[in-house]
Amino acid sequence: FFSSHIMALLTTMFLYIASEFMPTAVKLTAVSGAWGQKLVTGFLYALLPNMDKLDIKASAVYGQLPSMGYLSMATLYAFIYIVFLWLINLFIFQNKEY
Repeated sequence: FFSSHIMALLTTMFLYIASEFMPTAVKLTAVSGAWGQKLVTGFLYALLPNMDKLDIKASAVYGQLPSMGYLSMATLYAFIYIVFLWLINLFIFQNKEY
């Protein structure tokens, strides 16, 4: 998937889109999905970044700013995910010669 720059860009873009729509997919399969669909969406929801947990727009519009503990946990979550992606990047590109 990462042999070219365009393919890496498209893969990253599609992963971001998948992580944005995954909470909706989990809700849909919880209502009307078979056990296999629930298992797959639950696994993908755990694997992809949970962008819905970091969304503070809805509460900020009504003047309910998140607590400092919530912001610290969101920052820690983002940092851990960045390190995870950096390690994958290091593994993929360690043997490439440019």
